Amino acid sequence: MKRLLSAGLTLSLLYPLAASAGQVSDSLSVTGFFSLDATYTNNAEASIPRPQGKDSDLDENEVNFDSSVYGARADLDIYSGLGASLQVVGTKQTDDSYDPEVEWAYLKYDFANDLSVRAGQLKLPFLKGTELRYIGNARLWARPIVPINGAGGFDIFRGAEVYYNTYYGDYDIQLHASLGEPEHDLDFIQDTWLALVSAEVDSGDGTIRLSLLQAGFDIYSKDNELLYDNSSLKMGSLEGEYQWDNWVSYGGIATGTAYSHPDEYLAYLSLGYRFDRFTPYALYSRKVMTFESLAFFGEADGDQLNEEGGGESELPSGPRPPEPAPEPVEEQDGERIENAVAIGVRYDLAPNLSVKFQWDYQEVNDKSWVGQPDRDIQSNIYTIVFEGVF
Repeated sequence: MKRLLSAGLTLSLLYPLAASAGQVSDSLSVTGFFSLDATYTNNAEASIPRPQGKDSDLDENEVNFDSSVYGARADLDIYSGLGASLQVVGTKQTDDSYDPEVEWAYLKYDFANDLSVRAGQLKLPFLKGTELRYIGNARLWARPIVPINGAGGFDIFRGAEVYYNTYYGDYDIQLHASLGEPEHDLDFIQDTWLALVSAEVDSGDGTIRLSLLQAGFDIYSKDNELLYDNSSLKMGSLEGEYQWDNWVSYGGIATGTAYSHPDEYLAYLSLGYRFDRFTPYALYSRKVMTFESLAFFGEADGDQLNEEGGGESELPSGPRPPEPAPEPVEEQDGERIENAVAIGVRYDLAPNLSVKFQWDYQEVNDKSWVGQPDRDIQSNIYTIVFEGVF
């Protein structure tokens, strides 16, 4: 009950804030955004965004607000095409608290020939909508398609990217390239680099976007010893959006393969119909992670047979029989498959303010736990989200 009262009070405070954007001066603009997310599920193991390797406070048959988000963005025009941008976000989707963190901070320069360059801390734009992941009012659904850990665990990188806008007939074309050093959401993946290229074509009624990503990294042990060097990840995605009359559709597919890293697959398809301010929609998504464990060899050492007896071997003196060759441990492969169907409705209270109601049914088949039986998880998730930009 206390959480519900707190949510009602928050709504009453945020509603007037969403009435306008913040143009502080001719050269500085500051905007804010928020998503107040109330989620209810019959299964505490339901798949919702949560910090990597950590449990959320999600309890079955209770309302949870951990997917809520707030943030702010500042854009500064410095001089004749030179500018700077900063965005901070607070959410328990990425940490144990709502403390704000810098999501991106970069300098940009816009040339007069439709070419722009950015440098600094940037989001990895592998999937469409990556930079708007935490701005819920910009998407149709209650939860984002873009994974919480980005592309293959890479979400933020430090480096540079180039955008070039051109056209061909009635089609607008945007070409993009990124190069830099990314951060992985797992600490033992280090010494990273990435390169990304993408192309998007806009016909006015719809868009189609292609992305290709290659990343390299090393894998270390808990003791910071190098286990695998020069590992690589290759990913590709194809996404589209099309609108006709009052219908709107979205779809996409992304896949990735790597050595000593899980292979990934994502596909989604959505259809909605606009009735003035109401937009009912349906969404289907499928996510697959395939794990391949490498075979390791054990070492046999006769001198370790009697460690408790002072370290002396109990084998008789004289020539010893040859030691058997080490046998490989059986490889353990695993897979985690998640299928989800969502039905919802979005109501636009204002151009920059919306409320969404969504029901998800999830089925998860998890075979990724070595030595453990397969796990089948079915969940019903009910979500109400109040979102805005101001």
